[in-house]
Amino acid sequence: MLVRFWGSRGSIPVSGEEYVKYGGDTACLELRSRGGQVLVIDAGTGLRRLGRRLLKEKISSCEMLLTHVHWDHVIGFPFFFPIYRKGFKLRLTACAENKS
Repeated sequence: MLVRFWGSRGSIPVSGEEYVKYGGDTACLELRSRGGQVLVIDAGTGLRRLGRRLLKEKISSCEMLLTHVHWDHVIGFPFFFPIYRKGFKLRLTACAENKS
């Protein structure tokens, strides 16, 4: 299994020389099975780069889990270019809101 972090910053994305080593994108995690299935956890700004990678690799589907819908965990979704490609399939699941 491949585990790749495309973003791990909280609240707001950041840029600058001091963020080159660890990056400045908000939450986005890719899990890929040996068989090539892709599970994306959260849709922060790191999702932009992941989307470009999936297009380059000609991946035709993935599953996405949103852990919660704070802005920093969904802000990258409109910039996830595979969703605009004809034939791309996305299964989107979100955790239920906790009202306790």
